[in-house]
Amino acid sequence: VLFRSEDADSGDEVETVEPVLEVANVAATMAVPGANAALMAAPLASNATADDGAAEDTAAPETEDRTVALQQLVKDKIASLTTLTGIVQIVLAKNTTFEGDVEITKSESQTVADDFQLQLIAEDALDENGAVIEGGGSGKTVVSGNVKISGMSVLMRGVMIALGKKVTVSDAVLTYEGTGEADVLEVELAKNGSAQIHTYAGEDDVSVALYDGARNAEIDTGLGDDKVSVTGYDGSADVETGDGDDTVKLNLQSGTGAVNVDTGAGVVGL
Repeated sequence: VLFRSEDADSGDEVETVEPVLEVANVAATMAVPGANAALMAAPLASNATADDGAAEDTAAPETEDRTVALQQLVKDKIASLTTLTGIVQIVLAKNTTFEGDVEITKSESQTVADDFQLQLIAEDALDENGAVIEGGGSGKTVVSGNVKISGMSVLMRGVMIALGKKVTVSDAVLTYEGTGEADVLEVELAKNGSAQIHTYAGEDDVSVALYDGARNAEIDTGLGDDKVSVTGYDGSADVETGDGDDTVKLNLQSGTGAVNVDTGAGVVGL
């Protein structure tokens, strides 16, 4: 285990088709031509035009809180695809709680290409042009159930996982890019599971367990007074906490590979 503390100074045209679901702000489906094109579900903009030519505004007021079943949204996007390739993106509305447990996996008849990634991105983690906003979203897009990922790469950006819920990863890669608020994230890495976690600023609390057959975890909590806990039975981990009064807890069993901890300026509790 190595600890180090240092002072830090700090294309193709898109055709919009009729919404396939009338839930939250994730209804409109956009198909990009091409064998490796990304399929995206995103909020229909306030000036979007429906098939009858009438302007249609499906965006709910920002102050309205909604609940949606995320499992159905994921199923609708990937169930009909024989080969999972390129990027499939689902933009999740802000001020929305996505209820229930979610299992993200391929069916027996599907094949997954090496370049495939399912992206779950909070609406307010993107600007008006669909570009990523550095620093994550507002934390008002919440998944209230456990998330189980198997057999494919998944990116979650600007999505808050509810307290007491966890993300389990096996035969897959999780890329988690948090919010600018206080992220709380619990991840369990099983066989051939790995994770890349970046939580940006805020007083974040990240817990990662690497079980038998796990590969590796990369954790970067950014600025703020953060808490990181790593339990290792296998695999390896790299932890970077950035500036702030951080706490890092390690519970490493025999079989765990290298664990490196790099802290920025501030008080570090171990």
